[in-house]
Amino acid sequence: MTRLEGRFASDFKVGGGLLASLKRGAAFVFEQTRNVEGVWLPLREDFNAGIKVLLLAGLNISVENRYSDYRKFSTETKDVTENPPATP
Repeated sequence: MTRLEGRFASDFKVGGGLLASLKRGAAFVFEQTRNVEGVWLPLREDFNAGIKVLLLAGLNISVENRYSDYRKFSTETKDVTENPPATP
C-alpha cells in the first residue's frame, strides 16, 4: 500500500460527546515511498479535523508531516562474552 486516505462521514463522539467529538469531514492521509533498496518508508502524513473537547473548547487541527532526505548508514557491532569468575 502506498497511500491510505480516509474521511469521517459522520461525527465521531467519545464518551457520548461529553469527553470529545470529531466533526464530520475530518480527514487523514498516509503516504509512503519505496527507496532504491526496496524498503518502504514514510513520505507524508496529513490530518485535518474539527474537535470539540469537554463540550467547551472547539479546535480546528491541521497537522502535516513530510519526510525526505533518507540516507543509508552503516554500523559495526561486536558480540563480547566474558567468562564468569570461578567460585571458590
